[in-house]
Amino acid sequence: MKQTTSGHIVEYDDTPGAERVMIRHTTGSGVEMRADGSVIYSSTKNTVRVTAEDEKVVVDGDGELQYNGNLKLKVAGDFEI
Repeated sequence: MKQTTSGHIVEYDDTPGAERVMIRHTTGSGVEMRADGSVIYSSTKNTVRVTAEDEKVVVDGDGELQYNGNLKLKVAGDFEI
């Protein structure tokens, strides 16, 4: 584990069966890659993704989307379901 003076952490864990890589900001936001292949993105504030070209999301399993607040959906072009 490497921790900076301000509290940022980068950790590589090679424990057999529990391998993981974690990058954590001093605020608690971060990314964790677990032994089973799961990737966890966590943010203690806002999350913004900007893609300059196309983006596709493919889920080969169940999905869930939960908002505990308001949700706006804006589509400038065609919307197909």
